[in-house]
Amino acid sequence: AYSGFEGFTVEADHRVALADWLRDRAIEEVDVVGIATDHCVRATALDAADEGFETRVLLHLTAGVALESTRQAMADFEAQGIEATGTPITG
Repeated sequence: AYSGFEGFTVEADHRVALADWLRDRAIEEVDVVGIATDHCVRATALDAADEGFETRVLLHLTAGVALESTRQAMADFEAQGIEATGTPITG
């Protein structure tokens, strides 16, 4: 999976999706970091926003695979109203 929101944890013998786990703890905002800005970070941030969380990507704590796809991820963040702070590292 590319998105952290595709994962589950197990509590009391049932699966709990990340979005539900966060909501159960009254979390309303998420910061997204990691590798790769243009794949996993992008997918996780977009899913977080789709789930209704205020979402921010901390670009100085991410690394993109390729310049063009990282630029596209940045455009996707902007289109979804996701705040992106810092400068992405691309390789």
